[in-house]
Amino acid sequence: MALQTIEIVKAVATPGTAVALAPANTNVVYVLLQAKAVTGDNTGNVFIGKSGVDKTTRQIVKLAAGDVWEPEIPRGEYLDLSELYIDAATAADGVTGVAFLRAGGE
Repeated sequence: MALQTIEIVKAVATPGTAVALAPANTNVVYVLLQAKAVTGDNTGNVFIGKSGVDKTTRQIVKLAAGDVWEPEIPRGEYLDLSELYIDAATAADGVTGVAFLRAGGE
């Protein structure tokens, strides 16, 4: 299985409006996400979850500026990043990260 590295950079334009992390069928075997960490980049929390995530519902994880989330993906399995969304307490806050994509989006 060949892997491709992808960079993730996502920001929330309007708090309360979830933003997809990736297009459909972005199947990854590894992902590491960090709430933007540079001073002043994030002023509030970022929330990661399913469609409809916001600061009060459907959260899997809440990240403060600089916090990291590295979900465990069992060997031989994958995570479809298109099923994960972010929302933020403050406009323009977001995440950066890296993922290893399965070749062909399989």
